[in-house]
Amino acid sequence: MSVLATFYLSNDDDAPNFDAEPGRFLDRVESKGISLVELSLLWTLMRDKPWDADSLNEFPCLLDLDDGERLIHKLPKLMVAGLEALAPDQVGRLAVAWSSTEELSCEPGDIRPLIESLMLLARHAHETNRSLYLWNCV
Repeated sequence: MSVLATFYLSNDDDAPNFDAEPGRFLDRVESKGISLVELSLLWTLMRDKPWDADSLNEFPCLLDLDDGERLIHKLPKLMVAGLEALAPDQVGRLAVAWSSTEELSCEPGDIRPLIESLMLLARHAHETNRSLYLWNCV
């Protein structure tokens, strides 16, 4: 079963509405196979820290429906700021590290476009005073 993932911009009050009305949220990037675990792995790699289960608590859950089959999590402000500030050489390093995790196990070139898209969303979040969210559906 594949996990659907959409990263999108919103504010906390409106963010849970993405599940019912995704078409209203124009600033978004769609992906597959990225859940909170994979995202938290990226966050720990960005900070050059080892992953632990407590890192999942840094992503507040705004929506949990159907026993976790549909979820919305907010990305930490520091992660969004870190994505916004990534330099090109850091993107390549992160793509290599993240793709080599057991959870992703893919080629760096397969995941680099997502990192670059997240960077753009993070910049736009800053410019428009919004936050970045992850919607998942199993």
